[in-house]
Amino acid sequence: MTIWILLHASYVVPLVLLAWLTISRPLSKRLPITLLLTALPLMYVTHHVLLMQLAGRPTDLPLPQRFRLIAHQITEPDRNTARDGQILLWIQDESSAPPRVHRLAYSRALHRELVAAGERQARGEQQVGILGGAKSARQDTQITDAAGIVFQSERRNKLPDKDGR
Repeated sequence: MTIWILLHASYVVPLVLLAWLTISRPLSKRLPITLLLTALPLMYVTHHVLLMQLAGRPTDLPLPQRFRLIAHQITEPDRNTARDGQILLWIQDESSAPPRVHRLAYSRALHRELVAAGERQARGEQQVGILGGAKSARQDTQITDAAGIVFQSERRNKLPDKDGR
């Protein structure tokens, strides 16, 4: 929280100093400084919005159609503090882009299914997520939540034997 206060203060202090300089100048020299005072807040807002989109910050953008699940973090809703729950998914899409954190609203069904997917990951099985995927006959390798996200174990191609058989 302190870092955000310092970040906002670093934006406000130059604006206050420029405003003070503008007031102390003669009327004919105020136009350039006034234009700068108008442009700076726009640049600051743009900078803030772009900072929030950096990798590592959770995004609310839609999930890709197909992705590899790297990890998840579940925060259950708390009725005592009236906090909504959330689910954070660390995923990597098929384009080999850097992993990204996606924020989803809490769902008890998705919570249960992510725990099951985590158990399969602990056994060494890569989990692939598909939006709106068809349900498989094998319940133990695939899970679905109400939002239509399907998780399944990634099938690995079997390598041929070394002796050529």
